[in-house]
Formats: sequence, structure tokens, C-alpha cells
Amino acid sequence: MKSLKHPYVLALAACMLTLLGTPAVASPLTGPLAGVASAMPLIQAPQPQTPDQQQAEPVAQAQTFTGTIVQQGDSYALQDSSGTTYKLDDSSRAKNFVGKSVTVIGKLDSSTNTIAVDSIRGSSM
Repeated sequence: MKSLKHPYVLALAACMLTLLGTPAVASPLTGPLAGVASAMPLIQAPQPQTPDQQQAEPVAQAQTFTGTIVQQGDSYALQDSSGTTYKLDDSSRAKNFVGKSVTVIGKLDSSTNTIAVDSIRGSSM
């Protein structure tokens, strides 16, 4: 270790701190490693989230629903085998499937029990 020069020790320490996730804060290096230290990326600490970001709902994943299309007034809904009825965000797409077994692919908004429909196709249940 005695053969190592001071700038090399600082550079090695900065590399180790960076790899461990601790930002390296050191005095400027001189000599052959001066350019290397400035080219090394520093890892920044995560920024705290604002209240809006903390309350954001996770993005829903598309799911597959099966059931029968039923008419509810002027709109259409999907009723599954357990009797649960889901509103369809674009019920006009379901008009041709009234009374038929279908597979609906979409994202469920559980707060309103509404499916954002990606596709509807006839199926055999």
C-alpha cells in the first residue's frame, strides 16, 4: 500500500463509494486520474414524492373477463357466471353481443366496477 500515491487512493475510495451507492464527495484530484473522477457518474438519492405522486393509483393491467352481455337501460354490461355485473366504458361495442357469451379484455376500475374495454369477442362458455 505504501507504493500507492495519494490521488490513486482517493480515486479508489471514490469508486468504492459509488459502487456501494454512496455519492462520492472528495476534493478535486490532480494528476493522471483527474479526468477519470469527473467522468464517473454519481448516484443520487431518490427524491421525496409529492402528495399527488404518493396517492396515484397503480396502473391497472388488462384482464380477461367472461360472461354474457346484458342490456341495462340504454347501455350494455357484462354479467359473469357468479352474477356480478360490470359496466362497460364503451357499451356500444357490446350491442351486437346481447344475450351471447363473450370474452372481454380490458382494465377494471374497481371503484366504479367499470371495464375499460380493449376488445370484445364471442366465446363458447
